[in-house]
Amino acid sequence: MLVFIPTLNDRESLPRLLVEIQKELPDATALVIDDGSSPPISVEELPSGCWLVHLPANYGLGVATSVACDLALARNLFPLVRLDADGQHPVDRIRDLVAPIERGNADIVFGCRANRNQRRRIRWA
Repeated sequence: MLVFIPTLNDRESLPRLLVEIQKELPDATALVIDDGSSPPISVEELPSGCWLVHLPANYGLGVATSVACDLALARNLFPLVRLDADGQHPVDRIRDLVAPIERGNADIVFGCRANRNQRRRIRWA
């Protein structure tokens, strides 16, 4: 499994998130895609075993996702999971999220989170 985290200047929350990924998903590879942070994030700021890719400027989520997909394909690391660097996605729910893929029942799954004080609910047609 490849868990990728696109980031732009998320230095404070990133190490804690990566430690949580390593604890909850010890068989996963954590990939940080530094999307133009200033100054660039260094590998020394990350827990041991995490991968880091630097983008020379802020190219956005689409480019970061393409980089992660290319790396997942090249290294045969599946499923591929994206988390926000600010820690808003529950790492302890990733196993539940990817279970249909790992069972062969789905090719893609996605999660939807609700803001804590959000009253409006998403309705699916």
